[in-house]
Amino acid sequence: PAALAIQGDVALEGNELDSAFNIFSEIATRYPLSGEREIALERISRIHGSQDRIPEMVESYLLLIDSFPDTPSRAEACFWVGVGYYELEQFGEALPFLHEAAQLDPDLYSNRAGIRIILCHHHLEQRDHLLHACRVYLQRNTDAGVLNEMQKLDRPDPIPRWLLIDLGHGLLTGKNFIDAEFFLSRAVDPAEPESVPSLVWRDL
Repeated sequence: PAALAIQGDVALEGNELDSAFNIFSEIATRYPLSGEREIALERISRIHGSQDRIPEMVESYLLLIDSFPDTPSRAEACFWVGVGYYELEQFGEALPFLHEAAQLDPDLYSNRAGIRIILCHHHLEQRDHLLHACRVYLQRNTDAGVLNEMQKLDRPDPIPRWLLIDLGHGLLTGKNFIDAEFFLSRAVDPAEPESVPSLVWRDL
């Protein structure tokens, strides 16, 4: 199986995805007890993902995690399972995998998992969890204009402005003025003040 795995990687590097998929599928099927099966399952999952076969990607990464719980690819697998569940609008199922990915490899997944955690809580209408996740995310990325070495690997995406405004207005209605200011002020772009709704300026 080792020689087959090398052939599969060569095909993958050459962007011969169908050939690589067939090779790694053969390894996974014919050599279930080999170490190469772990490699094959990870490569199969990546190929599914690159071809937007989301359910198949999720299933394959879950098989990798189940078959090899201590795989070095566990953080990668958890992240993409979480992304897959998010894309399939299975937000509750996505959350534990996104959290685990961020915990296992924070340098690579804290922000990429974090923004999806925020959106999952929004879709699930879990407001307390949403507020906490947004605060953690914003405090971790205090200056989006200056990327540190971690953020170059795990570039932070902005929290949607409408979500920050919604959270800020909700807190303002509840007379939680300090937290309201925290979120509303982060909905403001100082470089483009005219792009900020007048209601936000009034509330600030």
